[in-house]
Amino acid sequence: MEFPPINVAGSGQLYARMHTTQGTIVLALEEQRAPETVKNFVGLATGAIAWKDANGQNMQGTPLYDGVRFHRVIPNFMI
Repeated sequence: MEFPPINVAGSGQLYARMHTTQGTIVLALEEQRAPETVKNFVGLATGAIAWKDANGQNMQGTPLYDGVRFHRVIPNFMI
């Protein structure tokens, strides 16, 4: 699957911030080590990459992760 180019303003380390009811989580995105994964994450997070909702409808221009709940949390280990 070919995705559109994703351009993020700025230079240096790329970060994503997840705002939750328990506080903010800051993610360092390892663009040099996993460029395709970072491109896909940023594209889905910003709505630049289309995705399908639970009914199979194409969602373009809508961020995927807004309002999504964590399905598994293990303290001091994994989210």
